[in-house]
Amino acid sequence: MKNMNPERSAGDRERTAEGAEGGGRKDDDGERKASSELNFVLFTAVVVVCTHFPTMMAATSWIVGGAYKWNLPSKPNFYEEWTKGKKFAVNDSLWFLFEDHKHTVVKATKEVYDTCNTTNIKGDFDLSWFINIMDKPILRYYVCTFHCKEGHKVRIDVKES
Repeated sequence: MKNMNPERSAGDRERTAEGAEGGGRKDDDGERKASSELNFVLFTAVVVVCTHFPTMMAATSWIVGGAYKWNLPSKPNFYEEWTKGKKFAVNDSLWFLFEDHKHTVVKATKEVYDTCNTTNIKGDFDLSWFINIMDKPILRYYVCTFHCKEGHKVRIDVKES
């Protein structure tokens, strides 16, 4: 609540009003600038989301092995059977979920996939999960370096969406 002193002159009141008004203009300019920057950020975010929305909506996230996840298979062709009937496409993601230090997952060549000779594979992928976003149509191979010979490997045929 403003304290209006009747003894103040009209000129004092005008100067006080001008001072408040001038300060208000600075605040208004700052608020307009912040509002403008926020609008730009929001607009940019909307454009990015709208541009990528069809791609994001079309992509599928696959947990390799389904409910069984990336564990030592009960039969050697388990993961081969798991892939049957599935349509893996560009921009889909593969999630390999497993217990720490009990399994690994590495991208492999066809030769490594076929022979399970993992001695020359570099990398340490035993962190309980691994995500791979498939960015191009290609036949991909993944193996567990501990249990490849027991069938702990998968071949993913990625197609155009």
